[in-house]
Amino acid sequence: MTNLPGRSSRPGPAGILAARLRQIHGLFETRPVRAVLLALAVLLPLALLIAWTQASAWKARAMRQAMAEASALAAVEENDIAARIGEQFGRMRKTSRLLASDVRFVALLRNPADAALADELNRYLVAYCRDLGLHRAYILDASGRCLVSSDYANAATLVGRSFHDRDYFAGAMRGQPTTQFVVGRVSAVPGFHFATPILGCDGILGVAMAKADLRPLGQGLHFTSGFVTDDQGIIVLAADPDHLLMAVPGAPALSLPENERLARYQRAELAVLPITPHPVLGETLYVSGGGAPIPSVLRRATVAKEKLAVYLFEPVTGLAAAEAQYPVRFGLYALAALCLLGAGLSLYGYLARDACLRRNLLLLNAKLAHQAHHDALTGCANRRRFGEAVAMAAAEAGRSGAPLALAMIDLDHFKLVNDRHGHPVGDRMLRHVSGLIRGRLRPGELLARLGGEEFAVLLPGLDEAAARSRMDAVRLEIAATPLSVDGLDVPQTVSVGVTADTGGKPVQELQREADMALYLAKKCGRDQVVAASCVDTRLTLDELEGGACPNPKGA
Repeated sequence: MTNLPGRSSRPGPAGILAARLRQIHGLFETRPVRAVLLALAVLLPLALLIAWTQASAWKARAMRQAMAEASALAAVEENDIAARIGEQFGRMRKTSRLLASDVRFVALLRNPADAALADELNRYLVAYCRDLGLHRAYILDASGRCLVSSDYANAATLVGRSFHDRDYFAGAMRGQPTTQFVVGRVSAVPGFHFATPILGCDGILGVAMAKADLRPLGQGLHFTSGFVTDDQGIIVLAADPDHLLMAVPGAPALSLPENERLARYQRAELAVLPITPHPVLGETLYVSGGGAPIPSVLRRATVAKEKLAVYLFEPVTGLAAAEAQYPVRFGLYALAALCLLGAGLSLYGYLARDACLRRNLLLLNAKLAHQAHHDALTGCANRRRFGEAVAMAAAEAGRSGAPLALAMIDLDHFKLVNDRHGHPVGDRMLRHVSGLIRGRLRPGELLARLGGEEFAVLLPGLDEAAARSRMDAVRLEIAATPLSVDGLDVPQTVSVGVTADTGGKPVQELQREADMALYLAKKCGRDQVVAASCVDTRLTLDELEGGACPNPKGA
């Protein structure tokens, strides 16, 4: 017996489990009463497993529904907040545009030395801020220097200071109204700065500035949770005032140089607001601020025009309810599972026994039918099946006039394979050769082992020339494909006899012609295909034995 290297006979975990399941099922089939009693002994753990599965599925559905509801609520609030931000910031941009359209500021920018006009406009800006709820309003000339401001009377006034380094000033001087969140370098009050270019006949003369602090803007947004960040990820509006000027995780502001953070936020270091992921059923919820105990759905929306990001946290309150109801559901499912399994095991034992008897009968009948028509070693059709197939094919060819070909194949010097390598290798050679032949067959064609090393092939629809060509291709493939045995190639050749007819000849005559052609192929050197048309079929085998090979190797 030859052992193939690299193969382990030890089954894996899956194989062991399958074997145990087969043993249990077999016990139900052979001794159903004992099997039911043993199954009842393990009924409780099984019922608990079923109950756990069902209760867990229910809890998962309840949690997903709660998360979907929270997400829907957050989406509504998100749309409302975005709309309110657009409304609030649109109103603030209008205040800046009103300043920029006042011809008195154009006159001041053309004549900055007019002290009377400057004093009048300073007082006007004070009233303007009071009436519109602004923190500051001021005018910058083309160099960025403040000419007039609503805080002109303060000791630390903006008047005379330069803001040429501010992004809002640079944007407005390029002709684009600009909004930027900045912590005031003079007032230290954080707020949004709305800048609008002041246009003259000869271009941009300066910039009109309106600054709103965070308090009036935040009151108009009606936050229930969450916050708004600027383009650098710094919280500028929030439901919790303690979160203002904190950075969200990964905010671009955290990568800014220290001098830029100081210039924009008046802080060398920025505190980061904790936003902790909280995975639930493959979804990610979040706990923000380090103090919210309920995991929340996070909605993040971008208000592109304002360069702001809205973060909304909607608590998923249904998670706690699902956890509280889970034990009750588990108990109900466990009771139901116990009742169903207890009744089902008895029924299963009866059905398994009945099915076993029926299946064994069917398998026995199928096995007998297969053995009656197939060769046990190679799986090919046997002589009996081949005789039936040839008779049916010959009758069909007689009715239709289509050609019918028959080939007889014999393994050359097969006895030497058995003598040199043993009969197990000889059996493998028979299976090897039959597999190669079957690989060349088409639908409707049949391979049979007639006995020993002799095979036959039924080829409906082929004339003799076509059948000879097909069998020659088979012969060449067999010769070129030796059997590998323990690293040693064992070659094998075949001799083939081919005949064909259109239905006029009896089956026995066709088989005799193919046998005579095969005999001539072996007599004339083997490893070749001989057609019956090259053989005088009127001769007997003894007469062929005494004659010469008229055209060996391909007659």
